[in-house]
Amino acid sequence: MNLFNKDSKGSYQVTAKAFIRIGSLLDQGYPLETALSFIKLHVKRKTKEQLEVALEQLKEGHSVHESFQSFEIPSSIRFFLYFYEQQGDIAQGFNQVGQLLLNREKVKSEVMKLLRYPLTLLSLCGLLLMLMFQFVFPHFHSFFSTMSNSPPLFVLLLMEFLSYFPYLILLFVFSCFIITILIGYKMKHWSSYE
Repeated sequence: MNLFNKDSKGSYQVTAKAFIRIGSLLDQGYPLETALSFIKLHVKRKTKEQLEVALEQLKEGHSVHESFQSFEIPSSIRFFLYFYEQQGDIAQGFNQVGQLLLNREKVKSEVMKLLRYPLTLLSLCGLLLMLMFQFVFPHFHSFFSTMSNSPPLFVLLLMEFLSYFPYLILLFVFSCFIITILIGYKMKHWSSYE
């Protein structure tokens, strides 16, 4: 179950802000159950139900980090709750987890902004290559076929390479896609230390 829904962009900003609010309520002296009950008043229905489950787990005697085990936040960040709980400063733990989630989202958005330019260039290059293969390459072929002389060896090799070039690009893109999925899957199962 996810305590705080990710916003429509799939980010952790809603969760991060909620954790920071919980931390600030705990800093003001409110008990954790009261802070969660207060936040329940300001969230959507689904989140209210999930908060009630967390409150029940707390009432059953589960520790804070155990109550937050089922939340969809990275385990490396969730461990901060455990460490701050062990130190006796859970309010600071919620604040730190919220800040880490916000920083993570900020870095993610910056990386996406950085990737936009190269991806745009690659897509434009792909479009130009498609147009070249659709319109220019056939004319080149017909030009040399109508000539009585055969084209130079370099031109023959270039034309042969260009005829296989789209397949090479598709193979490269497919390989990158598979490698990215495998790395992502592998990293998902890594421990915080790894």
